[in-house]
Amino acid sequence: MHGPDGTDYYNFNRFIEILQPLRIVFEHIEPVHTFRATALFEKMGESTRLIFRMLFDSAGEYQKVKDFIVAANEENFDRLELVLKNIKQNNMPVNSDNTANRELSISRLLNAPRELVWEVWTHPEHIQHWWGPSGFKNSISKMDVKPEGEWEFVMHGPDGTDYKNKHIYKEIKKPEKIVMEHVTGPKFRMTVTFEEKSDQTLVTIHSVFESAEQLKEVIRVFKADEGMKQNVDRMEAYVKAQISLRTQLKTSNMARVSTYLNFPGNTEDAFLFYKSVFGGEFSGSGIQRFGSLAPMEGQPPLPEEDKQLILHIELPILGGHVLMASDAPQSMGFKVNFGNNYYINLEPDTRAETKRLFDALSAGGNVSMDLQDMFWGAYFGSCTDKYGVNWMFNCTAK
Repeated sequence: MHGPDGTDYYNFNRFIEILQPLRIVFEHIEPVHTFRATALFEKMGESTRLIFRMLFDSAGEYQKVKDFIVAANEENFDRLELVLKNIKQNNMPVNSDNTANRELSISRLLNAPRELVWEVWTHPEHIQHWWGPSGFKNSISKMDVKPEGEWEFVMHGPDGTDYKNKHIYKEIKKPEKIVMEHVTGPKFRMTVTFEEKSDQTLVTIHSVFESAEQLKEVIRVFKADEGMKQNVDRMEAYVKAQISLRTQLKTSNMARVSTYLNFPGNTEDAFLFYKSVFGGEFSGSGIQRFGSLAPMEGQPPLPEEDKQLILHIELPILGGHVLMASDAPQSMGFKVNFGNNYYINLEPDTRAETKRLFDALSAGGNVSMDLQDMFWGAYFGSCTDKYGVNWMFNCTAK
């Protein structure tokens, strides 16, 4: 910002959510005062009601600015009103894109690597658990993620109503962009982009409907705008749960091999049994529960029964071998079947050895997650080899 006296004021903001044309959320990161701002746009006839909220990090931060912040914002919006009046009087184009009145968009910055976010969008075993508004479930009959490939599924509403859906993929650019057309009513084209932001991913969903009237109707009948936000909320919660379940709580860089197990909710019972058989004590940080995770902003708290589930547990058994495990309950969008609930977990002491093993074991098999640096500090990946054995790779060496 360039002050009238010639002083320059540096500002850094990060957009958190864009729901066109209803809401903008951004965080003011620096300098001095940190806060989250939300701008809401409410249509009132030919006018627009703008609501602007600022949430500061603490009461102390608010006290520092309360004497001038309201007047400063009022001056901001007085200037905005003058700009809009000038645009209207001079018939200046607000948006040259003639699809603006039939678009619905939202963006969300996720604390997850792009490869993982791409994975939960393109694998039916993931997307079936989070797609759609709150309370909806999905049965996917076909998902062929390639140009002209079809995605057919039924959404089961919380009231028991079933909604048949079919998409045709038009463009797949891994891991950057997906374009697909919804060919069952209401018809629209959806473009999803995945932008890498260091160890985060900015996901933008942009839907263009056939007409402005159609968009108004789906908002009126199906509450499509709120449904899109709920859909993104569910995606964010699912990605966070995936990261929690994949995180390995290793305390040293010493190479080791372990076995990693998933249970549908009875990990603690199983490991108390294994402890009675093998003896010894739980290693690492002991029993880690989902209740220890910080709640996600804007999301309902975990049910009390889920808070008691196991996030991570380790038990040394024979010859220094370690059993590890976590719960993967259906309530969090997971389905544990015999064959997908175990991994041989390799923890090499160098990144080069990790890549060598990954490349060798994944050859001719299926890569479920490419090797990549994860934000918790591990060089991580997973695959199923050509004989159907599941492998997990976790290297904490730099």
